[in-house]
Amino acid sequence: THEQVLDNQVYMGCEFPCKSDYRSQILEYGRKVGDFLARSGVRDRFGVDFMCVPGPYGRWNIFAIEINLRITGTTHPWMTLK
Repeated sequence: THEQVLDNQVYMGCEFPCKSDYRSQILEYGRKVGDFLARSGVRDRFGVDFMCVPGPYGRWNIFAIEINLRITGTTHPWMTLK
């Protein structure tokens, strides 16, 4: 998981890894999406965009806002690090 760097909604790059405050929760949600997609017949790469909004008591409200059934802009940096 990573943080997208945007400039006026234009993708500029990414920072690895994402904040530890919500990293484990995003990984859990991503696995659930992946399990659902696999049960539905998807057999390739996918990406999920999450929006993390500070909530009360130091918690984060996390929203899945987009599922990309394709190679995404961060696939290549991730593969390089791998």
